[in-house]
Amino acid sequence: MKKLNLVVFSAILMSGLVFGQNEPKAMEIAPDVYLANLSHENPGIVESTIINVMILKLYQPEKDFEKISKKLDELTLESADESTRFKAFVAASYIKYGQDFNWIKKDLFERGEDLHENFYARMQEMYDDLKKSPETYLSASDEPAKK
Repeated sequence: MKKLNLVVFSAILMSGLVFGQNEPKAMEIAPDVYLANLSHENPGIVESTIINVMILKLYQPEKDFEKISKKLDELTLESADESTRFKAFVAASYIKYGQDFNWIKKDLFERGEDLHENFYARMQEMYDDLKKSPETYLSASDEPAKK
């Protein structure tokens, strides 16, 4: 229970700090905290973390997202929850192919409803293709993702 509380507290703390970016140390450990939260058993924490990963990528694109990208690939292919798979696919695509998402602006994340309506709607077609043929989905290293 103590570990669960720490993870939840970390998720809340980090999500607030991503916007402010006033704590360099917190920003330094954010990818590690997010990676741990992506393995959480609570789908709500996982999905919230997926959004926070995207926000971090938008605000700090120079960070190393390789481990997070691999975890998102894993969630895309193996999560029992379809909503989580979809959101992981969207985030993984954004992390790997950010240049193709130049329509994403910082204010998009500040208006939560627009994020869901605009961003996820654009990705639905790609996700539908993934469901039809998962072997075509490439990992960050451009090798077929392993199941």
